[in-house]
Amino acid sequence: MKTKNRIILTSATLILVLSMTAYAAIIVDPPDTPRDFTSSGVYYSVNDVWFAVNQTMHFNQKIITSEFIMFNDTIFYITAPNRINVSLSFLSENFSCVSGKTKVIEFWAETSSGNVWFNCTGIPQANYVIFKDDVRYDITYSNNIVENCSFNNSVWGTEYRFEYRKTNRYDVNVDTFVDVFDLNDDWSQRAGQQPYNGLYDVNGDLVVDVFDLNNIWSNRD
Repeated sequence: MKTKNRIILTSATLILVLSMTAYAAIIVDPPDTPRDFTSSGVYYSVNDVWFAVNQTMHFNQKIITSEFIMFNDTIFYITAPNRINVSLSFLSENFSCVSGKTKVIEFWAETSSGNVWFNCTGIPQANYVIFKDDVRYDITYSNNIVENCSFNNSVWGTEYRFEYRKTNRYDVNVDTFVDVFDLNDDWSQRAGQQPYNGLYDVNGDLVVDVFDLNNIWSNRD
């Protein structure tokens, strides 16, 4: 019977290595069968969150603690009620040089059930649209103070691919145009969250659109 070799690294086993390799090029290879967490390979465990890469990737630093894992300057902090497997397939080397509609983070995730919170910290100020299997799923914001972007997913049953795509601050629906559809989209993302309710929906029709802009203009005329 063939014996499978699995290397599991935790924060305790990495602390000495990290002190010597923080500024060196770090190469991480995927398991023998990418995204199959039963195959031989290198895995990183943070509580019940298991990380691997989907393809050979290069990082300038890799840090594991009892709460998160960091690749380059991006911290992945994930909480889940059950074990979850995460396979990182893409991480931009320079977020600040990325233009709108460009993928900056991509990973696969699989768990049995439950509401999972994904949070990425240390990424530059911008709007980031979350895509789930190429379908627009959510929008999240990063600012100069917090610099984190998070979203939740509670529907499972299969493996999903999630992407963070950087977008223009006002091009909320990521169609390369800043128009009334962005206003509607922004409203739907923030519905019921004060002080947005009433602040932008000036005419009270539960839709933020050109009529609200006209209303604002007439009030200031």
